[in-house]
Amino acid sequence: MANSKQIDLLKRGADTWNAWRRKNPAVPIDLRNADLRDIDLSRANLSDSDFSVANLSVANLSDANLSHTNLSHANLSRANLSRANLIGAYLSRSNLSDADLRNSNLSNSDLSDSNLNNSDLIGAYLSSANLSDSDLSGAILREVNLSDSDLSDSDLRNSDLSRANLSGADLSGADLREAILSGAYLSHSDLSSSNLSHSDLSCSNLRDANLREANLHCSNLRDANLNAANLIGAHLIGVNFLNSKLQNATLTRACIQDWHINTETDFRGIVCDYIYLKKFQQDRRPLLGNFDIGEFAALVQTSLGTIDLIFIDGIDWHFINGIDWQAFFLAFQELRSQFVEEKIGIQAIEKKGETCVVRLKAIPEADKSAIKATAKALYNKQLTILEDQLADIMKLQGATLKQGEKSLSLMRQKNTELLSILNTIVNKDKVA
Repeated sequence: MANSKQIDLLKRGADTWNAWRRKNPAVPIDLRNADLRDIDLSRANLSDSDFSVANLSVANLSDANLSHTNLSHANLSRANLSRANLIGAYLSRSNLSDADLRNSNLSNSDLSDSNLNNSDLIGAYLSSANLSDSDLSGAILREVNLSDSDLSDSDLRNSDLSRANLSGADLSGADLREAILSGAYLSHSDLSSSNLSHSDLSCSNLRDANLREANLHCSNLRDANLNAANLIGAHLIGVNFLNSKLQNATLTRACIQDWHINTETDFRGIVCDYIYLKKFQQDRRPLLGNFDIGEFAALVQTSLGTIDLIFIDGIDWHFINGIDWQAFFLAFQELRSQFVEEKIGIQAIEKKGETCVVRLKAIPEADKSAIKATAKALYNKQLTILEDQLADIMKLQGATLKQGEKSLSLMRQKNTELLSILNTIVNKDKVA
C-alpha cells in the first residue's frame, strides 16, 4: 500500500516534494493504489517511483520527471502529461484516455495493452516504445516519432498519424481503419496483416515496407512511395495508386479489383508472378503458371481507366445475357450526364458463362468505385421503373395471357435492338 507520509508530502506541492527528494535520494517511493485525483505535481521529480494502480485522473503532471516510474494499471485519464519525461516508464495496462501527452518523451517506455483512446500526443517522442495491443483509436499522433516502436496488434482506428515517423515500426496485425497517415514516414516498417482499409496514406513513404497480406481496401495511396515494398497477398481493392511509385515492389498474389492507377503510376521493375482481379482469390491472371515477360505490363495498360459491370443471367425471359438492355441504356445515359468530365464510354460487352460483363472506360484519374456504385444504382432504379410500367400495362389490359405475351415480346424485341446499337457503339470506338 501507499506510504501515507509520502502522499502527504505530495499534496503539499511539487516544491515541497522535490526538496524532500533531494534530502532523501535513496528512499523508495511507494505510492501504489494512492488516490491522487486532481493533484498538481507539475515539474515534480517522480522518477523511479511506484505508482502502480494509483488514481491520477485529471492530475497535472506537466514537465514532471517520471522516468523509469512504474505506472502500470494506473488511472491517468484526462491527466496533463505535456512535456513530461517518461523515458523507460512502465505504463502497461494503464488508462491514458483523453490524456494530454503533447511533446512528452516516452522513448523506451512500456505502454503495452494500455488505453490511449483519444489522447493527444502531438510532437511526442515514442522511439522504441512498446505499444503492442494498445488502444490508440482516435488518438492525435501528428508528427510523433514512433521509429522502431512496437505497435503490433494495436488499435489505431481513426487516429491521426499524419507526418509521423514510423520508420522500422512493427505494425503487424494493427487496425488502422480510416486512420490518417498522409505524409507519414513508414520506410522499413512492418505492416503485415494490418488493416488499413479506408486509411489516408497519401504522400507517405512506404519504401521497403512489409505490407504482406495487409488490407488496404479503398485506402488512399496517391503520390505515395512504395518502392521495393512487399505487397504479397495484399488486398488492394479500390486502392488509389494515382501518381504512386511502385518500383521494384512485389505484387504477387495481390487482389487489384477496382484499383485506381494512371500513366504516372510507376511500375518499373515490378515483381509479380500472378494476380487476382476479384476478391476471394477469384479471376486469377494468368489462369495457370506465372506471367510471361511484359504480360503484367499489358494487363496494367488494359486496366487503366476501365470499370467492369457484372450481370448474372436473369430469370425473366425478356432479359438478354442477364441484362435488361433498355434499363441499362437509360442508366448509361444518366451515368454519363453525372460524370461528364470522366468521359465514360463502353469498351466491351463480353459473355462469360452465366454472366455478362460490360466494360466501361473512363479517364485514368476517374473515381472508378464511385462510377461503378452509381452505375449499379441507376440500373436498379431504371429496372424498377420499367417493371412498374409493365405491371401497369398488364393491369390496364386486363392481363390476358395473349396480351401479356405480346407485351413481353415487344420488350424483348426492344432489348435486342438496344443490344445491337450498343455493340455497334463498341465496335466504332474500337476502330476509332
